[in-house]
Amino acid sequence: MKLALFYREWHMLKWFILISSMMIILLYGFSMDSLLSFDGSELLIFGLIMPPLIVLFSLNLEANQLAAFLHHPQSAHTLYIVKIVFATFIVLIFMYFIIFIDLLKIVLTDGSLHLMGENYIYLSMYLFYYLSISLFITTIIILLWTLHQVWRTYIGKLSFVLLFLLLIGSSNLLTTFQNTSFYNTMIKWGALNISLSNALYVEDFSIKMFYVGEWLFYGGVAIVLYMISVYLFERKVEAA
Repeated sequence: MKLALFYREWHMLKWFILISSMMIILLYGFSMDSLLSFDGSELLIFGLIMPPLIVLFSLNLEANQLAAFLHHPQSAHTLYIVKIVFATFIVLIFMYFIIFIDLLKIVLTDGSLHLMGENYIYLSMYLFYYLSISLFITTIIILLWTLHQVWRTYIGKLSFVLLFLLLIGSSNLLTTFQNTSFYNTMIKWGALNISLSNALYVEDFSIKMFYVGEWLFYGGVAIVLYMISVYLFERKVEAA
């Protein structure tokens, strides 16, 4: 991967990223009162929704000049992975800025370094948990976008109908599979318990246990979806 591709992503998305960041900053403001009442756990959800949104926004910009994107000298894998890495990197910077403000609030109110350390670990664990979910969603977004580019060549806007039916059907299949004993046994493997009793936001999160099996399963599914997207994109390039 070349740095030029990351610069290209920044050039395309900088206003989207800057405006989104400014909206969050203006929402909370810079006053001491807003800082002391700041709750970083409320904003960790951005770690879930922002990467898919950034990647989708970037792909839709590419669709405006699809011929140039299809015939880019870099491989489909490189083009897609750059978008995923760039979106994740931007969100990590933003979210750790949020966590920094949260830790600063702890220092100003309690002056406890131990409490600050526990909250840093706790918020970081949940941030990466949300990011892992967001990366799974991102691979779904990439696959749906790729399928749309392939199908619309043949059926035009009816592609959206097929995508909707595919999404509904896949969701129903996944729900059915999730109700099986095999699924529950598989994802409950490798339990990781969170036991940070002094963290301020323990009650803000319903999830107190992570499972390695769950990460491996959904990580494997994400890799398969990503590989299908790359394959379909490369076949479309050959047909173009």
